[in-house]
Amino acid sequence: MERIRVLVVDDHSVVRMGLRAVLAEQKDMELVAEGESGPQAIALAEQLKPDVLMMDLTLPEGSSLEVISEVRRVSPATQIMVFTTQDSEPYLLDALLAGAVGYLLKDSAHRLIPLSIRTLAAGGCLLEKRLLERLLRQAAVSRRGPDEELPPPPSSSLSERELAVLRLISQGSSNRVIGERLHLAEATVKKYVHSLKSKLSVSDRAEAAVVGLRLGLLQ
Repeated sequence: MERIRVLVVDDHSVVRMGLRAVLAEQKDMELVAEGESGPQAIALAEQLKPDVLMMDLTLPEGSSLEVISEVRRVSPATQIMVFTTQDSEPYLLDALLAGAVGYLLKDSAHRLIPLSIRTLAAGGCLLEKRLLERLLRQAAVSRRGPDEELPPPPSSSLSERELAVLRLISQGSSNRVIGERLHLAEATVKKYVHSLKSKLSVSDRAEAAVVGLRLGLLQ
């Protein structure tokens, strides 16, 4: 079995030690290296080409957002998971815009760490529900204004399969990952995505997730 190769970069040794212990428990993962600064993250990513980089958002020696962008340049296949104590929307948005595809808080449940790594390695993205809800609420306000209500789409017309696809979309899953989770062909997933966007009267996946959240469909 080919293992997921993980690079950990954090300037706190206790955090690195904790992640090292978590990874050692996973038969499908391998810790390829550790670093403690921005320049080390870039150099190690370029040299080792890990599958997943788990990095703090407040690294010494430079901007962590620039580090994310640079890692994306020198190792495009490396999926970047931010592992941080920063839980406000601006930090989250900046990290995602810079190129991160996962954002996990350091006080998260222990089980979320290997889950997040597997999700990223499979081509998906991962945000904790509490962060996702806040991000989607902010997106809804930005798109429609604080005083404008979302139109009431015919949510009751969504099939169970469409609801399952919508929930996975809200978690940032790609069509390929959704297909694997639901045992569907990727072409079939695309049809479900198109259908639920039509039924919810939205133009893209992000807005579908916003509407799903507002309607309580993502429980």
